[in-house]
Amino acid sequence: MENLEFAIVDLETTGGNFIEDRIIEVAVVIFSPRQGIMHHFSSLVNPQKEIPVMIQRLTGIKPKDVKGAPTFDKVAQKVWELTENRIFVAHNVSFDYRFLKNEYLRLCQNFSRRKICTIKLAKKVVSNVASYGLDKICSFFQIPIQNRHRALGDAMATAELLEKLLQEDKEGVAEELISEGLYDWMLPPSLTRKDIDSLPEETGIYFLLDGQNRPLYIGKSKNIRSRIIQHFRESEKKAWLRKVEKIETRLTGSELVALLWESLEIKEGQPLYNKRHRNVFMDFGLQSFIDSQGYIRLKIISLQNNSSSYWIGFSTQKEGKGFLQGWTKRFGLCPTLCGLSDSAPCFAHQVEKCKGACIGKESPQKYNRRVKQALHSLSLPYSDFLVFDKGRTLEEESIVLVQNRAIQGFGYIPRNTKIKDMTEVENRITKIEVPHQDYLFILLKYLKKKNRKIQIFKE
Repeated sequence: MENLEFAIVDLETTGGNFIEDRIIEVAVVIFSPRQGIMHHFSSLVNPQKEIPVMIQRLTGIKPKDVKGAPTFDKVAQKVWELTENRIFVAHNVSFDYRFLKNEYLRLCQNFSRRKICTIKLAKKVVSNVASYGLDKICSFFQIPIQNRHRALGDAMATAELLEKLLQEDKEGVAEELISEGLYDWMLPPSLTRKDIDSLPEETGIYFLLDGQNRPLYIGKSKNIRSRIIQHFRESEKKAWLRKVEKIETRLTGSELVALLWESLEIKEGQPLYNKRHRNVFMDFGLQSFIDSQGYIRLKIISLQNNSSSYWIGFSTQKEGKGFLQGWTKRFGLCPTLCGLSDSAPCFAHQVEKCKGACIGKESPQKYNRRVKQALHSLSLPYSDFLVFDKGRTLEEESIVLVQNRAIQGFGYIPRNTKIKDMTEVENRITKIEVPHQDYLFILLKYLKKKNRKIQIFKE
């Protein structure tokens, strides 16, 4: 640790969205455990967009202050040089690191540094602190913060905080955190450190291939490089990782597209060591019917030589029954009326988790209302629509195409493209030829997000 140098970084920005918002001030403080603070740099940055009033009040930075300031491309080389070959440090490092990384992406440069978060380090080193925000933790160590919510003031305070935390660190926690970016795992014989260094730290899918380019494992991650490092740290427990001879990646930008693409590739490639998403064929289905008492009953049926309609399919009967068991808890359905029990009253009623539909205690009208709610949860909200999400670059966005309540595929279009008709994007998508419930569940989960963006063509 004595020989390491740290680049403590703090940014002030127009907001918290690292795609839409921009940097308005940057500071870098160079620190060494042996020499203390060695150098510092700070600069206002012209964001080339409005600074929200709330940010002006918080930082004191006004539009007139940045009007004549350099744009980021003018200070990029300086920041690059100051952080190069040093440990990148920030209080909530993912925020500052991601903002800088995106600024360099706009300049077609891949910014990659080993990093450590003083919040994460403080939580492991100091236990008797009420809060780990910069104000509270600095107060705990009696570190004054000059010019709070300005980049240099916060960076200088964070540098002093880092020094205190390193002094308190008797167990080598800092070295462990830093080693997350080092090579303390066993690589397969055919891979080198350079192969790992060249992996992207972006959202996408990855393929771990053998010597014949056959997929051993296909996965997705918000940070591909970090996830693959995790794999190889498990190589002692998972001997098959020694068979990996090549790694391929595909950036998606969007986690939604990554999930869909991962599931699609696993079904097509059938990698030996993937356990989830491998099943392509549905041999069982969820069926509903009304019994003689007027209750909607559910059951798992075999689809072999069976032309009956069903709601969704499952690869095994066990998978289907497990799904229904989840519904009994989530929607308060009766296990007996879901084909999971033969007793009446069911055991769930005996422990007061079923309202008694199985013995006529609850009316069909009340019970069926919850069944319909459960079945409705399996349906997409509109017939024809587009889902928009992040793109692979800042100039594009991803799309997922849905027609007739079925996912047709996913792809990319230039950012803010005006789409009048769904046919305009059909030639831009990777098509999903065989529908599968996995894709449906992935999209349904995404659509629950508050900040989702969709364009409806037909309800």
